[in-house]
Amino acid sequence: MTIQEKLKDKKMSIYRLAKASELPYATVNDICSGKAQLEKCSAETIYKIARALNVSMEELLAPCFLKRSSFENFKSTVCHRVKELGDIDFLIETLESHDIRTYYERKWYPESLYLLAMLD
Repeated sequence: MTIQEKLKDKKMSIYRLAKASELPYATVNDICSGKAQLEKCSAETIYKIARALNVSMEELLAPCFLKRSSFENFKSTVCHRVKELGDIDFLIETLESHDIRTYYERKWYPESLYLLAMLD
């Protein structure tokens, strides 16, 4: 789960996170906007943000280390899923899993749009 998702869940603003974590607003804003990479931050900064959000440091950093396979591999995997599940079950599973939104929020636009096209 990303910092933005955690903030949304907790109905917390970036300003409030900065205050709760005792970090400068500019630092927290840069991290939340993507201007600064969380995985490049000091352990102290990551610890303070994790503590303020009431999550572990590992949970906070997990989205930073997601591996993205090639788009060709992704398309092949999707096609195999359609073949295994059948059309209707594939549609249901894809809609219930929220994969399209997840890929979109990660800015993995080709994957997101490909799944959307498969549903169409």
